[in-house]
Amino acid sequence: MSPHTTPVTDLGLPIELWIQVLRSASRGTQAKMMLVNRPLSEIAESLLYHSVTLTWNIDVPKFSQSIASCIRRASLVIDIHILQIKPLGDNRVPALLPYLIGTLQNLRTMTLKMTVARMASCDDILHIRLPHLRSFTCNMNINSDEVFFNFLTAHEDLVELDLGFTYPPNLPGVEDRLDKKPFSSLHTIACSSRWLNSRLPVLHNLTHLYWTGYIATEVAHIATLLDLVLPPSQLS
Repeated sequence: MSPHTTPVTDLGLPIELWIQVLRSASRGTQAKMMLVNRPLSEIAESLLYHSVTLTWNIDVPKFSQSIASCIRRASLVIDIHILQIKPLGDNRVPALLPYLIGTLQNLRTMTLKMTVARMASCDDILHIRLPHLRSFTCNMNINSDEVFFNFLTAHEDLVELDLGFTYPPNLPGVEDRLDKKPFSSLHTIACSSRWLNSRLPVLHNLTHLYWTGYIATEVAHIATLLDLVLPPSQLS
């Protein structure tokens, strides 16, 4: 095969075409195509593991076993969304989550929604540093304000930050410490008014702000801050 020849699978179609076909296929179909042959397996695998959603406790051990069986798959995961994980049922889940996320060093998007109870694994996850993380969505009970604050400031290349109803850190001097972090890439924030009122500085590179909740007594102060940065069309 010459260097300019388009690679094909033994099923007779160019790999580029199979990528388009499998991209529009269901995840179940992609999983089955991994069993056909090596070229199709690699294509289907890269698509299947690109974006992962773990909705129930049973999903976590299965996904962890899948990554452990082929560690290369960890590098394929770009987006992960962990939803409705509860500290009930399979006791392995809280211990598995931090280790599992720690192997996903190419993550760009992470969603953590664990609101049922405070789990020590939440803090363990927040100790992880993900060098490529650009979007972080969080809705969970925080055990340690310090750990949560350090996680945010360690990921200053974030572009999107959705704090949902996560209660803000209550640390002495937190405003000064946040002001020292540039967060020059952050353009979109979703948070309650408590973050903006006294903790999270309104950055001049911010383009979109979404309030997940507010206290009436804080509105006037925040409105003054926002008038300096965001036009009304970019608030909701």
